Amino acid sequence: MKENKTGLSGPAAGRAAVTGPAAAFALLAVMMGGHLALQAQTASTKNSSSTNNNLNIQVSPGVGGNTKINVPPSNGKGTKTIVPGIFIPPPTVIGHPAPAEHALCSILPGGCKAPDPQITGVFPFSNLTPGGYVLILGKNFNSLNGPGGRLQFSVGGTVHDLTELNWSDTTIGGRVPDGWNWPDPMDVDLWLVRSDGVKSNSLVPQPRFSPAYEVQVLPGTDLTTMHCGGADRDFCVYNEAGYTLDISHATTYGHDSGTDYYKIAGLRNGWKTYYLEFKHTDNHGTVQPPSGFLVDYDTMDIQVHWDQDGGSLIGGSTATTNYTIQVLIRGPKGYSWK
Repeated sequence: MKENKTGLSGPAAGRAAVTGPAAAFALLAVMMGGHLALQAQTASTKNSSSTNNNLNIQVSPGVGGNTKINVPPSNGKGTKTIVPGIFIPPPTVIGHPAPAEHALCSILPGGCKAPDPQITGVFPFSNLTPGGYVLILGKNFNSLNGPGGRLQFSVGGTVHDLTELNWSDTTIGGRVPDGWNWPDPMDVDLWLVRSDGVKSNSLVPQPRFSPAYEVQVLPGTDLTTMHCGGADRDFCVYNEAGYTLDISHATTYGHDSGTDYYKIAGLRNGWKTYYLEFKHTDNHGTVQPPSGFLVDYDTMDIQVHWDQDGGSLIGGSTATTNYTIQVLIRGPKGYSWK
């Protein structure tokens, strides 16, 4: 009997006894066969998917989210599931994630979101008033889905949305809607809500809201105190033909003089005095311009002094002084001054 120099016995000894070129060829055939089998099995599973409740992976755009690859384990028993590495291509458009990134956001806890939006300033010529335009500056205004959302401010306890928005990642322009007003100017909160629901900081310092204003003639009938008289004949008409006052004094003969005065105790809802226009004519008399009128006050107290001489009883001529006053007031549109 030959001596077993390998130190092995049984079938193992027989396998170990194969040496030389035949042994190398046999080993190469086994390796190639295993490699080809793995290639075939991998190729057959690349286009198929199976349910795995623990996986929800998007490998690349166009491949199902549950795709997995089965390969023989090293011990040769059963199969082993492996998950390929995830490659996320960069966004092709700023603010728009690539398809793979959408899938990744869907499986991560809490999902994905862009950095919080931040308002840093407002364009100097912005006008926060009904019908006005506002342009804010900042960063991260776009969500991962791109531009869009709401630009809002609060005044008088009511939140208003700007319209006609022009939205980018660093600027938002919009128009304050018409059809409403608030009587008082004030500093207000202004913020944005991105399309993904994330709210920005409020603009600091706070922007100033200004009401929409209008100018009107103050009717003489709204005056709280009116004094017109002192001549032989006095014609005192209030709120005539667009004027606040239309006054005429006539003296048949002799000398007359007086001071007319007109007051209003208080204008409401932010209405203020704005302008006074005075016109006069006279015949043997003089009328002094009104005194006491102040601009941007909610009260008014004006006086008009007149003086005229009709001459003697015999040969005298009638003297007259006439004047009109138009008082303009300015206040928030849609609100009454009474």
